[in-house]
Amino acid sequence: MRRGKVFIDTNIIQLAAVYKKSDVIGWINQLYEDVYIHISVLNELLLNRSVAEKQIHEQRWQLFDPDDVQCLSHDEFEIYRYYERYIGESFKRLYEKKRNLGMILKSTSNLGEIHTLAAAMLLQARIICSNDYEIREIIHDEEICTATSEYDTPELIIQDTLEDFCFFLRTTQSCNQKGSEATL
Repeated sequence: MRRGKVFIDTNIIQLAAVYKKSDVIGWINQLYEDVYIHISVLNELLLNRSVAEKQIHEQRWQLFDPDDVQCLSHDEFEIYRYYERYIGESFKRLYEKKRNLGMILKSTSNLGEIHTLAAAMLLQARIICSNDYEIREIIHDEEICTATSEYDTPELIIQDTLEDFCFFLRTTQSCNQKGSEATL
């Protein structure tokens, strides 16, 4: 099991929902200790929103909604907004770097990624499970770190891509099944 808080991104949920051969959502719950989903990610889910809502309703995932007064205090909300602006500016710097290198830019708003990174910073989440490689670029370019407690040394947030997810799942299943084959 991957310990600590993990935020899950839209693209992973979409992929999990359409892959019918196995219960990928169940695998997510098996692999990650404490799964969070940002309200903006939930709102991006047009076709498979019910998949995430079921996990929230069954209390397998926690919904992070910064506008819900039950979720954040006023001071926490202000810190979250600061992180949100900072990450938004980080994406602008990334796109400027890519433009200068002649690279093709993504045509999406990155709102889910911006909000998820800001929430991960606020809640000191260790992992973001997303197949959007720009998240990793932002984490490394801006050196975005979290620590699980005030006594721990801050470390870069980890991005688990789909490939990473499969690797860790396979490793966990192999350890749990002691040599028997796990089907991915």
